[in-house]
Amino acid sequence: MNPKLLLLSVLVILALAVAQGCGGSSSPSSSGSTSSSNADQGQTEGQTQGNEGSGQTEANRDGVLAEFRIPGGLKKETNQILVGGKEGDAEDREAASRVLEESFDAREHRDWTGQCATLSEKALAYVETEGSPIVGATLSCVKSVKSVGEKASPEALANNMKEPVAVLRRVNKTQAFAFYHGTDGKNYLIPVEEDKNGEWKVASLAPEAIPGS
Repeated sequence: MNPKLLLLSVLVILALAVAQGCGGSSSPSSSGSTSSSNADQGQTEGQTQGNEGSGQTEANRDGVLAEFRIPGGLKKETNQILVGGKEGDAEDREAASRVLEESFDAREHRDWTGQCATLSEKALAYVETEGSPIVGATLSCVKSVKSVGEKASPEALANNMKEPVAVLRRVNKTQAFAFYHGTDGKNYLIPVEEDKNGEWKVASLAPEAIPGS
């Protein structure tokens, strides 16, 4: 898919999610400490409920969260999500992992129908509108991703998940960000969304590498 469109899609969802999900956390302007201390403070406030049913202690989860923090404290959107979001339970993480694996595997094998089947309603609407060569018209998801995906290199389409989702931070009732370790040694995040049937869907065509990871 067009890298610029992918980046715009992720950034729009990221900005919206931060605004909706992090309003109650410490503001960037008031954070003068290090990234670690800022994150520790926010996690103490809201992590207990998020860990219910996860099978892990709060201390263990905090260690996993620390793997994805970046320098800059709450001035960085990634850290705002980690601090302000509510951690999904183990069942949610497993479900998000399954749909991401399915989506990335479909993309790697150029199964555009399979990839489109994993996308959320909002992601589908975006792809079908922004992928159309005619302003105001729509193009099917399959045709849209195929038109660009077939020109991409195998490396660009490859499933880069080294292991299942490590962190799933809910930013509101239905939206969340999945964090995982990549096969290239970098860390990644991608927006996911829970539909009306309680199933997790992918809210973007590609993940974003976390800066500095």
